[in-house]
Amino acid sequence: MSVTFTMDISEAKVTNMYGMNNILKQVKFSLTGTDGVNTVTNFFPVKLNYPEAKDFIEYEDLTRDQIFQWVINSIEENLINNLKTGITSQLKDKAVEDPDNPVLTNIQLPN
Repeated sequence: MSVTFTMDISEAKVTNMYGMNNILKQVKFSLTGTDGVNTVTNFFPVKLNYPEAKDFIEYEDLTRDQIFQWVINSIEENLINNLKTGITSQLKDKAVEDPDNPVLTNIQLPN
């Protein structure tokens, strides 16, 4: 089974601290897998570090691509791989049996 994955971000949260306003602090990350028939999506929040004052960019001046790159840089590759494995497993569970070629299971005959 071939699975295609896409990543996205949504629901940004900002805060004010250290004399800076609208510091991007949290984003909702999603990883979606599809096998062409079924789709599974997992969501989780990603907390971002506070910026140094010299590197600070106000939320209004950020681009979606910048934010997405920060999120990807803060997520461990191992976590993404584990999510992909879990999504692939969920998609296998959702797979519809082919009625012309059903999966056969051994059972005990009645006495």
